[in-house]
Amino acid sequence: MQRKLTSLSLVALLGVAPLSFAQEGKEVKLEDVVVTASRVEEKPENVIPFVQVIKEDDPALATSRDVGDVMVSAGTGHVHKYPGMLTGRVAVRGLANDAHADLLKSRVLILVDSGYAGTANLAKLLVDEIERIEIVKGPASVLYGSQAMGGVINIITKKPKKEGASGLANFEAGSWEYWRAKGGAGYRKGENYFYASYLREGRSDYDAKGFGRYKNTGYNLGQFFAKAGFSPAKDWNFDASLLNLRADVDTPGATYNLTPKDYKKSSLNRLGFNFHTPFFKGLFVYAKDEDTWHSISRNTKTNREVRTDQVSILRDFRLGLVSFVLGGDYINIDVKSKKSPPPPYYPMSKSENFGLFGEAKISLFQERLLMGVGVRQDWFKVKVKRTAGLRVNPRDEDFSHASFRAGLNYKLRDDIIFKTTYGTGFRAPTPDEMAADYVSFWGIRYLGNPDLDPEKSKTLDFGFVLKRKLIHLNAAYFITEYKDKIISVPHPTLSTTQTYVNVDGAKIQGLELNLRTELAPLFGLPFSVSPFVDLTYHTKYRTEDPREIKSHGTKTLLWTPKWTGTFGITLREAKWSATLYGVYVGDEKVVDWNSLSPTYMKAVKKQDFTIFNLALSYSPIKNLELKGTVENLFNRKYEYVQYYPMPETTIRIGIKFNY
Repeated sequence: MQRKLTSLSLVALLGVAPLSFAQEGKEVKLEDVVVTASRVEEKPENVIPFVQVIKEDDPALATSRDVGDVMVSAGTGHVHKYPGMLTGRVAVRGLANDAHADLLKSRVLILVDSGYAGTANLAKLLVDEIERIEIVKGPASVLYGSQAMGGVINIITKKPKKEGASGLANFEAGSWEYWRAKGGAGYRKGENYFYASYLREGRSDYDAKGFGRYKNTGYNLGQFFAKAGFSPAKDWNFDASLLNLRADVDTPGATYNLTPKDYKKSSLNRLGFNFHTPFFKGLFVYAKDEDTWHSISRNTKTNREVRTDQVSILRDFRLGLVSFVLGGDYINIDVKSKKSPPPPYYPMSKSENFGLFGEAKISLFQERLLMGVGVRQDWFKVKVKRTAGLRVNPRDEDFSHASFRAGLNYKLRDDIIFKTTYGTGFRAPTPDEMAADYVSFWGIRYLGNPDLDPEKSKTLDFGFVLKRKLIHLNAAYFITEYKDKIISVPHPTLSTTQTYVNVDGAKIQGLELNLRTELAPLFGLPFSVSPFVDLTYHTKYRTEDPREIKSHGTKTLLWTPKWTGTFGITLREAKWSATLYGVYVGDEKVVDWNSLSPTYMKAVKKQDFTIFNLALSYSPIKNLELKGTVENLFNRKYEYVQYYPMPETTIRIGIKFNY
């Protein structure tokens, strides 16, 4: 552990070193971006919340396969990553999504181009068409509503950058019979553009350190993506994107209960439409996320389909020193469940949400001081519906909730910005938690609680942003109180009945740091040398509910590492680049689900690990790139989820042609 902390400290010190040499040597400047943390485009220095931006050339994005991999490298906290194509629980500031990627139980909201992604499984969101990812830290429910308790992950997709026709073709191959082929073409003229791509990818079973061949861990997928933009006049822009992903995924099971023949068919279909006019901005999203699990040993087929519809509209304007963002959202999430042979495990349900929001920001002292305050009111209607094969008493319930956020951004100097925010976030009760009334096929009755409150978070954070030519540093400390967590308990008066109650959640505090530097001017080097660090260190992560503490035998917040971080260095020149980086995930308390274990259903310690990855690229001629990656360079034994070991050293090589 000490060696890992020393490594992080050394890279951080190397990053700070260029401060006094920023004006010497080669002129290099770290690039800036525009972010949409406030649902409108802003310069980063004017954004009040803390935002971590992962750009296209950032190692976290450039060397990842899907957004689940990116979140591991982003160092925000626990990532529940299984073999194949499931990344469930992902955490920001200690608040995590559901382990099995239940969209309605998410506490970190996933967006694509500022609209609902339609899935909480980040393994279904491949990095190929991503321009950047913005991670908004802390509760953002005042603008985004339910699920934005810990933060928001906003994925911005690519569009053609150069005028005229363009295209690409690439192929990769590697360990475990891995292969990937992709082709794409686009055209741009001014603000009007069109782009489309198609890729296929597959992999067979892999070897896991200390376990051997982990059978039934392969997958095969295809993805079609298209995006088009039309601008008929100045300040009038219309964008539409289409994503279709289909995959056959083997499901190996845990090492104590292997399922060598089981598999699932997965798909994600998403249509998004965004418009910007001088009067209003808005978006429309339709998405269908579907999984069908095939259990060979039980001879069953289980299907779950989640359909998401979203319509949003807003207006941003300025009156003197004050700028405003006002708008509304309509979000409908429909869940269908089937099982062959019946009955299904869960009933079909529907959650409707209408929200109105407003945020005002005042600019003082020639924009050196920015102060913002926002409020939101949400109305929900949840419904549990009749379901073929299941004894359901249909019910519906409705409730409302208000959110609040305030903060300030003060430029101490042109290159140092102090920030602080205080805000509330929430996760609305799901239809089954509030309105269920059905008997499962194993004989247990599930009865929703209409008096449930939403899960809530209250967070205070403060810190600073340092922005100079050769260094970008974000540092923040956060204090979060997580209240009214929803859990399932035996009904107090009815036998063989489960219901849902609110309990104390947790107290979470921690430090976040994101550092990017450039050392070439310091040493007079003819190529770029860029160390980087992304880390989260939890100083407090304690469960508050006595029942959970007694049940699992620990006060420590489960699935929350004390440390998570990525640290490394990138060397780059016009024709080549090389990145070496380490990913550290600290030890954490997890629930032992092995029914054969003496600690079954109790909290146990999952060991920390560090893995190193290497990425290389070389362009011998214009428009041609040769690349290679080595994951788990030193062949360590590791797992993100207990009993699901990850691959041994994995090598991939590829060729990419652009025109």
